[in-house]
Amino acid sequence: HFSSAITYQTDRALQVETIAATPFVVSNMVGAEVHSEFTNGSWNVVATGADLARAVSLAAMVCLYLVVLLAGWLRRVDWLRWATALLAAIVVLYPVLSPQFLLWLLPLSAAAYGLGRENLVLLAALVLTELALRHYDDAIGDLHADFVWRIAGRNLLLLVYLFLVCAPIIRGVDW
Repeated sequence: HFSSAITYQTDRALQVETIAATPFVVSNMVGAEVHSEFTNGSWNVVATGADLARAVSLAAMVCLYLVVLLAGWLRRVDWLRWATALLAAIVVLYPVLSPQFLLWLLPLSAAAYGLGRENLVLLAALVLTELALRHYDDAIGDLHADFVWRIAGRNLLLLVYLFLVCAPIIRGVDW
């Protein structure tokens, strides 16, 4: 059934590689009780507060998506930039962030921003993703420091990218 694809995605836990998981996996480096567990096709955070972080991430995603949707419509923003910002809100804030999601974003962003700073930040995030994933199988289960710091850096760049593509659309809207 079509709905099974939606329920499968909405039932997934907080993936280790996501923005919302970053504080957990970084705190693991200083001794916090954080583990990863393979479920639903991905490595997920097992820690106190992970479910709350997942819920906050989903709420932030939905809110940002709706704000960008409305602001873009009210301001009649360029379609490519509007679509890029909407897709970025989902990709960056969703509690599951597989590397292929960034590849979905790349061509749209390239068409919208060319060689602008937005894409320079996105490309830097992709490079950090590649560096983190080189030893994925060895690092992910134990949350190895090299993996964690590269993913944390990538996630910081993704937040910068999200700001760069969403802020111009939201700014100046007469709410």
